[in-house]
Order: sequence, then C-alpha cells, then structure tokens
Amino acid sequence: MCYACGVRWPLRALLVTLALSAMAFEWEGRLGRLERELASAPPARRQEVVRLLAAYPAEDVADALLRALGDEDPGVRSAAA
Repeated sequence: MCYACGVRWPLRALLVTLALSAMAFEWEGRLGRLERELASAPPARRQEVVRLLAAYPAEDVADALLRALGDEDPGVRSAAA
C-alpha cells in the first residue's frame, strides 16, 4: 500500500464522521431553539415558530405542538391546530 492511500482512508473516515455529527447537532439544536421560543417569545414569533415546526417529522414536534394548542394567544393556538 502506498503512503498516500494509507493516509486518505482515515482522513475520509474522519471527515464523514464530522459531517454526520454536525448535521445531527444542527437538527437537534434548531428544534431545541424553536421549542424554547415557543415557550417565551412574543405571540407573533410563537405563531411563526409553530409554522416552522410543521416542517419537521410529527413524532419530533408533537409535544411542542400540543403545548402550543394551549397557548394563551388565539393566533398561536390557531396556527398549532
């Protein structure tokens, strides 16, 4: 085996691992931020957050959307429904 071939494989494996972990981190980080905003942001932003949550798989956002159905603002409740 040549030196260059021996170096490329571990480097590629490392890059793939880093890329996959970065994608997973972004997914959970974004959902966490949206859920926090749903609990504390002004009503207009909470309505927008509910619309953004609709783009995620239902099993990932079901609890947040159910909480939004009980929001004090009727616009947020309507968006969640």
